[in-house]
Amino acid sequence: MRILSSARAALAAALTIFVPTAAFSQDTIGNRLQAIVTDTWNPFFLLVAVGAGIAGVYMFARGLMKLVAASNERTNGGYASGIVSIVIAAGLIALPDAAGIGMTSILGAARGGSTLDSSGLDFSDSGASGNWLSGITGGTVGVGGVENCLIDTAAPAACMAKNIATNVVPMAVMALFAMVFIFGLIIFATALIDLAKSQDNPNHSKGHLTKLVTAALLMNAPVAFNLSTQTLLGREGTLNSIGNVVDSDLLKYTTGSSLEIVKKYTELIGHAFTILVFFGAWAFVRGIFMIKAVVEGRSQQGSFGMAGVYIVAGVLMANAKVSTCFILNTVGGASMAAGFCG
Repeated sequence: MRILSSARAALAAALTIFVPTAAFSQDTIGNRLQAIVTDTWNPFFLLVAVGAGIAGVYMFARGLMKLVAASNERTNGGYASGIVSIVIAAGLIALPDAAGIGMTSILGAARGGSTLDSSGLDFSDSGASGNWLSGITGGTVGVGGVENCLIDTAAPAACMAKNIATNVVPMAVMALFAMVFIFGLIIFATALIDLAKSQDNPNHSKGHLTKLVTAALLMNAPVAFNLSTQTLLGREGTLNSIGNVVDSDLLKYTTGSSLEIVKKYTELIGHAFTILVFFGAWAFVRGIFMIKAVVEGRSQQGSFGMAGVYIVAGVLMANAKVSTCFILNTVGGASMAAGFCG
């Protein structure tokens, strides 16, 4: 017994050493994600936009040369190829505006509103400037604090789940959609370049329209997710149109069951709903990327059917409470679905 008491005392002392101090109280995954997105998103956005602008200038000059060649009757291609190159060049030079038009045309709304619809990049004598993170993605979300789950905690599993749900998940979902926007912008630009190249070589690439649609879906992934949720579930979901986790009753669990094991883990189940939101958003985005892979002929990456499964599964996973309600109501009736349909 004395040996056991000594071991317990040593363990308690060791845990005390690793209890977070004030100096490290903000050093969490949520805060790190927030800092990374804040520091890197705008530079990446500028890099893509300016790179597309340079490609657009080159494409514009190339289009003019094609028009000159056509006017001198040195080519059989006519004026169409040169005109298409100039139109695509305009889209590349004004890539944010073109992306906004593309998103509005497909989904009826452009993420970021007037940031992409009209103003575009703010060019001045000092270069391109502006904070598009807030305008386009809604800015970073608040990061919740964490509790010490090692000391004086009756339910450590629920405590750790709460820390993940409040500190990590909201910022992780926002960061996911923010990065996906950049990928969508890159795909949009490369699809325009491929479309221009196909004027000279029709076999160069296929599926230009699908790539443009995929890019628009990626840039507007939260809007597409929200529309899919309302279509599948018939109600607002756990994510809003800018990709933020909302304070919804779908993320709360109140048991109506008489089972003690269910009552004990009521809080844990509620936090699990929030954690599943991130995995649902990831699955939804994975499905859109899979569509792009299939269009590009990378069949080993999946199929359109599998992409659809990922998209539907992502919506159901992010809204796990109502999904479970539907399943349990269907299988066992209202009594089995107690707590999930409230």
